[in-house]
Amino acid sequence: MDYQADSPETQFERRVQSLFNEGQVICSTREYALALDKFKELMSLILAAAHPRMPINPISSRYLDFPRDIALIDTFSAKAADILKKTPLTRYDFPPTIVSEQTTLLPAVIEKLKSA
Repeated sequence: MDYQADSPETQFERRVQSLFNEGQVICSTREYALALDKFKELMSLILAAAHPRMPINPISSRYLDFPRDIALIDTFSAKAADILKKTPLTRYDFPPTIVSEQTTLLPAVIEKLKSA
């Protein structure tokens, strides 16, 4: 079995996904104020990745008035692309007893997968 050491990028990605999922779960229980706190914490984490002097304090992020500017989309997109470039690809190795040497998919399915 191959193991991959955490990198700063994978830890950041895991934290972002965790905060988003926590917010979604809380939102589904109709605890909207608590969900908003999680999403604000997530926003402050993302904003701090683009602007290192931003505080990442979950308590103060509740009261922070986050900027709503269309120009931030380019900034965050560029930062996300930079993080993705640095994130190592996950490689899965399955035992030969599980994976067939020959494909068992129909040719039509293989064609559809090529275009995906």
